[in-house]
Amino acid sequence: MFGCLQPPIESFYIDIMLIFLSLSHMKPKSIQVRAIDTVDILKLSEIISEFTCISCSKRVIQSVQLFQEYYITDKHLTGFLAAKPRCNFITTLNLNCIYWIAAADIRKCVSSLENLECLYLVDTKLGLLKPDIVLYNKLAKLKKLSISVTNRTFCKESLRYFPKVTHFYLHLDSGADAIIKHIVFVLRKQACVQEFWVIERVSLCLFPLSLLSHLTIPNCVEKFNSLLCNIYFCNEELSQMQRIHKSTFGRMIMCLEKRDRPVKSLQTLNLGKDWNTFFELSRTCDPFTPKQTKEIIDKESLHDINFDEIHFAHDQYVCGDTYKEVVGNLVLYDSMKSLKKLAISLCAGICEDHQEEIPSDRKRQKQDSVGTCLLEKISKNSPYIEELELWPCFRADGCSRISNESCNAIANFKYLRKLTIDNLPIHISGSFLSKVFLSCKYLTSLRIRSKQENSSLHHFLCLSLKYAIALKHLRYQHPCNISIDKLLLALSENRNLRIERLFIKCKSVEIFSTKPINAFLENNPDIRLFYIVIADLPKVVIKQTMKSLEKYNDDPRKIFLINQNEYSYTGKVQVPFIHTYEMVAPITHVAGLDVFNGYV
Repeated sequence: MFGCLQPPIESFYIDIMLIFLSLSHMKPKSIQVRAIDTVDILKLSEIISEFTCISCSKRVIQSVQLFQEYYITDKHLTGFLAAKPRCNFITTLNLNCIYWIAAADIRKCVSSLENLECLYLVDTKLGLLKPDIVLYNKLAKLKKLSISVTNRTFCKESLRYFPKVTHFYLHLDSGADAIIKHIVFVLRKQACVQEFWVIERVSLCLFPLSLLSHLTIPNCVEKFNSLLCNIYFCNEELSQMQRIHKSTFGRMIMCLEKRDRPVKSLQTLNLGKDWNTFFELSRTCDPFTPKQTKEIIDKESLHDINFDEIHFAHDQYVCGDTYKEVVGNLVLYDSMKSLKKLAISLCAGICEDHQEEIPSDRKRQKQDSVGTCLLEKISKNSPYIEELELWPCFRADGCSRISNESCNAIANFKYLRKLTIDNLPIHISGSFLSKVFLSCKYLTSLRIRSKQENSSLHHFLCLSLKYAIALKHLRYQHPCNISIDKLLLALSENRNLRIERLFIKCKSVEIFSTKPINAFLENNPDIRLFYIVIADLPKVVIKQTMKSLEKYNDDPRKIFLINQNEYSYTGKVQVPFIHTYEMVAPITHVAGLDVFNGYV
């Protein structure tokens, strides 16, 4: 079978189209063309015997991308990818966030890939233990390596055999900052290192300032391209962070690149009146993606740059009239029309007040009338936004506060897929959520946090869930007492929903019983993360409830946790990096470094 002739790449795509037509009985005009990925190849090989030959083509299997693909099992790695002749053609293997497959199975698969050059193993069970380093050294052509390191997956003695890679990407777990000292010491002796990234998972409020002193360019490295430090965390205090220019949104704070000539900062470039004013007033990170920042610095201009994502959210205590006006101007530029991702502060929902003169018999009187809010203007200028993040601002619940009516403007973003609303003021009832679910039919992710006790928000959230169609990921945080039973029942009653990840955090609950939890888990068999944090819940109740959930936790891909604190895990359960980043930690995902695939 493996000795058959390989078809031309053109006929390969025609064959794929015909296969899909025969399987789905679609008319040709209804086909949505997209590039097939590795999972498509696996599935087609399992159901169509003729496709096995095509899957052995070097063009098809050379780059294997399996990032967070829940479909993947150990058999796919050891029985499909490791089989000849495929294993001879694979040069790139991305297993980032495949946390459920045993380390032995990953090692068995990877060890058979003799021509592997790029290996990405972030958030897997491999790290820097002795068997892992033996594996990396076995791969003679390996150039790029990315791994996650915790105290459980690190062995100091094995570092003496560290592989000679040119690009090394390290995800460092919280509480393991001492490890960086040993790794940097080893890398300083590696003359072949060209690029070294450190992405630290900081979950506690305290920031390891000593880390910055370790992140230095090795003296022996001649062609050191970049050193990136992306530190994200859950700290709402800015006072201590200003000294190191750290953003409360957990975005990239350090990007050093060796160049032939000095690099100008964005603050020193003349980018136009509004941009110049913005950088004078801004105390947060640059609003651009790392790629856009580099492009702007290289060109020393914003000419011909169209933004696909921008981060205009400011620290909640630095808002002012001038700052708000400048951001309002910038976000409505023509260069923002193609925005896909936007992070902005809640003050964008404050409606503008206009004074209109009304004639009368004696004199002309002035009457206040409410105009449109910035969110509504943005929805018209940038109608294709898919990810919207609204972060706290002290003005949003002050004298010129955001209104329930202005929150309805969120529903104007018809193509919205991900919505984050952080520290929603107490006077916002949550009635807008029904309009959002009815209008935004592609909304798969909702992260919402209430600033204070808000029974209306909880009530309307539960009511609105019956209108949700595509919701798969829900993060809900409330600082006081709520009814989790009511929320779980609302999720269970919507038969259209198939929740994959659920994170709920509150101080206390009215009633906590297993019946609503059982109903929810039975109706959502594909759940990947079920995580409830209740500060005042007795440990005895937690232990009993976790015991009752064991019958549903029948898959290594599933993570079930009930705790008093989201960062103090009990037993052997460790929340995977991907779930912490996307669900547990209230951090931004706009205009920052893609910590999983930004270097792939």
